[in-house]
Amino acid sequence: MENKPCPSDTIKVRFAPSPTGYLHIGGARTALFNWLFARHHKGTFILRIEDTDRERSEDRFWKQILEDLEWLGLNWDEGPIFQYDRKDIYDRYAQQLIQEEKAYHCFCAPKQIQDKSYNQKCPCGQIQPDQAKSKIAAGEAASIRFRTPHEGNTEFKDLVRKRVSFDNKEIDDFIIIRSNGQPTYNLSVTIDDALNEITHVIRGDDHISNTPKQIMLYQALNFQIPQFVHIPMIMGPDNTRLSKRHGATAVGEYRKKGYLPQAMINYLALLGWAYNDRQTIFSLPELIEKFSLQKVSKKAAIFDPQKMEWMNGKYIRKINDEEFISHALPYLSHAGLISEDLLQEPTQDIKQIVLSVRDRMKLFSDLPELVNFFFTKKIRYTEEAHEKIFSQPNNLPMLKELHQRLERLETFDEEAIDTIFQELIKERGLKLGDLIHPVRSAVSGKTTGPGIFLMLVLLGKDRVLERLENIFRHTHIKAVKIKKDE
Repeated sequence: MENKPCPSDTIKVRFAPSPTGYLHIGGARTALFNWLFARHHKGTFILRIEDTDRERSEDRFWKQILEDLEWLGLNWDEGPIFQYDRKDIYDRYAQQLIQEEKAYHCFCAPKQIQDKSYNQKCPCGQIQPDQAKSKIAAGEAASIRFRTPHEGNTEFKDLVRKRVSFDNKEIDDFIIIRSNGQPTYNLSVTIDDALNEITHVIRGDDHISNTPKQIMLYQALNFQIPQFVHIPMIMGPDNTRLSKRHGATAVGEYRKKGYLPQAMINYLALLGWAYNDRQTIFSLPELIEKFSLQKVSKKAAIFDPQKMEWMNGKYIRKINDEEFISHALPYLSHAGLISEDLLQEPTQDIKQIVLSVRDRMKLFSDLPELVNFFFTKKIRYTEEAHEKIFSQPNNLPMLKELHQRLERLETFDEEAIDTIFQELIKERGLKLGDLIHPVRSAVSGKTTGPGIFLMLVLLGKDRVLERLENIFRHTHIKAVKIKKDE
């Protein structure tokens, strides 16, 4: 038996997460592919919450999923639809299947139900309907099984995997209503996709084994069958299934780390889809215009957290200054570097400070470590910075001479500081780096950061002089070992 695609003038797709956990990379990618397909075809994107598993479903999960989708910009046209509210609908169709003898009541014990070979030859299929009603009336718990046609094949055309076929004799009489009255996934999703007039079911290929069962239900209930699209799984760099050990985590955690939604969207789009071999940065309008299911690979996608960080850095440098500052300041506030008042109304100096390290950032959570020396009285010296200061015997006399010249400056700006640096290196026969590196290390405790002249101006004359004096007074300053010198 081969499915006939659902005829429709309007593309309708859905994203249907279960509220048993937070939205992770795989689910977000599935949502994105559905959303892009709908927007490309000017279709409809439906959000459905599959919450029939009442023991594991929690309100906090679906609320966070909605918030994460909104943050990513994946707005939905209909929904959210909650499956738990539709239990009567699933019951009605299950009873229809019972009446048409396409399903039957099962009184098997839980251990028997878990035995696949037993399920394929379930004896409850031979119980007469009147006898089953009597057993239920007597208080026996019963589930409902679909009566699988065990002859022939169930075939369907997948837009990614092409033609897929299953031998029906390998498919058991699967349960559609549990003994506790709750519908199973295959029943509820089939009914909802049919009633919502879903034209394309786009989901991960871990669902491919469910597809023949759902096609059988479509046919038994006389529903139009949608087009199925099974997108590749996401694997870690070691080609094992993606997990936390690969750096994968919930979308909300990526948001806290300082990823931009547009960077996340761009990276997720490339997990299993490619427009060509050259372009990696896409604006959202470009993704909508260029996205097609024909360019989705059937090979597993590889999640690379370093590439995602790199891409986020690209987007950090693409956004305008005002947007960058609005994203950056909460990280300073959370780290205790600025007050709530400055978060709401930052000074020009604070704006310049965060903008000065923009090119060094991949995540907004990098920011506090990059600029903390601007906001703290006592600074930490990394081992690398300690080495830069004391590596050469002439560095301390040179820093003392610089201190004296900076102290005499009436106007402490970049031009005046540049002039002093140029004079000093010329007199001592040095390269500019010979002076910049120990100065940067002495006043910031770090070996990298903003341009040296701007950094000194933003620190201010008094703090620069004070920190240079601190080096003279404590020639054996303690270095702090920091794994990653920011």
